[in-house]
Amino acid sequence: MDHSVTGCDKLLENSPTDASFLRLSSIPPVDFQPYFSGWDTTGTAPDSVRCIHHPAGDIKKISSAPGPIDQQNIDVGNGPADCWHIPEWTSGTTEPGSSGSGLWDQHHHLIGQLYGGQASCSNNVNDYFGRFDLTYPLIKQWLGVCGDTLQGFDPGAYVPIPLDAAITSIAQVPHVVCNSDSISPRVTLKNNGEGPITFANIHYQVDGVLLGSIPWYGAIQPVQTVNVTLPTIHLSSGLHELRVSVSDPNHEGDTNPLNDVDSLTFMVNSPGITGVVQLDLDRFGTETTWKIETPEGFLVYSGGPYINSPNGYTVNEEVCLAHTCYTFTVEDAIGDGMCCEWGEGDFRILDTLGVSLLEGNGDFFFSVSDEFCVNWVGINEVEGSSLHLAPNPSNGQLTAYLPTTAGPLDLRVQDALGRIVWTGKASAGMERLDLDLGRLAEGTYLLVAEGTGARSVQRLVIQR
Repeated sequence: MDHSVTGCDKLLENSPTDASFLRLSSIPPVDFQPYFSGWDTTGTAPDSVRCIHHPAGDIKKISSAPGPIDQQNIDVGNGPADCWHIPEWTSGTTEPGSSGSGLWDQHHHLIGQLYGGQASCSNNVNDYFGRFDLTYPLIKQWLGVCGDTLQGFDPGAYVPIPLDAAITSIAQVPHVVCNSDSISPRVTLKNNGEGPITFANIHYQVDGVLLGSIPWYGAIQPVQTVNVTLPTIHLSSGLHELRVSVSDPNHEGDTNPLNDVDSLTFMVNSPGITGVVQLDLDRFGTETTWKIETPEGFLVYSGGPYINSPNGYTVNEEVCLAHTCYTFTVEDAIGDGMCCEWGEGDFRILDTLGVSLLEGNGDFFFSVSDEFCVNWVGINEVEGSSLHLAPNPSNGQLTAYLPTTAGPLDLRVQDALGRIVWTGKASAGMERLDLDLGRLAEGTYLLVAEGTGARSVQRLVIQR
């Protein structure tokens, strides 16, 4: 009863899965013998489940049930929620006061938390647990992207070894590098050994080619970390793998080489085209997810699930695309699409000029996939020397050098969602025009120059 930690911050509350996400004010001491649970974000129906709870505030109880466990959207008095349905407990049950308790699958992974149901001390049927797989996308900004499943961690079982340097993460590398040919990775070096580490060699390679090694000097104590920024790496457009490793801690051999390496795969789109994924959702936004993949199966972007709304609503997700083809997939977790019983949902992908690259309706079952390709097509380029800007990037003060043989031009600047944020005109024969865009926020925009039946487009970047 004296093993307690008081105080927390509520980071998220999500009614569609009946979830609250809390951060404790302090780490539970090791002598409490805590166990930190792993989880499963796949939404795969479990073979069997266990619930650990405190019914009516009583001492800890464990209830169990075999499969099949199904998914349901249910309202048991507190509003609808997407849940795992437990038809019957074969050992134990739950009671009022058990609400919020965890549900684990046969692999000891957390998959949900108790929402409500009919179960009581005299009844062992029909319990509903909010689905963790639908909550996870909303909280992964705090938990991190750890794959589909994560094993639990027992601090009491952790045994340090004499000399162990590890690379635990790679940061500052976007999943999609847009309109840039370089990255400046930051890696985290951790001391998993028993004594301090004062030296290590860090090596980095791209696509199997060693680009360099840098010596690190400093002092990190056991379980501490330090961030190390690597030199800028210049890359061509396309898919790349960055691999970072550490060796020679304290000029000696590493006792545990299994954690010496970390890697990630990312895409460079340079030049890239900013597009918008636009979805008109039905009322059950928590059921909808989407993804954009390359023909080789690389996941470029993904989105959802979203919140529920009685009348549905429109979402706009910005994406950076290359001049190539992709597969766009929309998925519905329940299998009734985005139309038509619960709203007239549909979807589209637009480029920054508002040109539709793909359109589809929400009348499908579990998923629908379509291919689309990105190209500037359909309108002739303004004749004469090309439109260009300098400096670019700029702080908002820049000069547009105009096509010299063009007639009068209508000018406009559009943001990533295609909204017009500035307009102007250039008379025939004008060679340059000074622009003051200092009021615009940092980001990527397009300057569009249109004459008689022709158009020229130039990307501009505002940085401060």
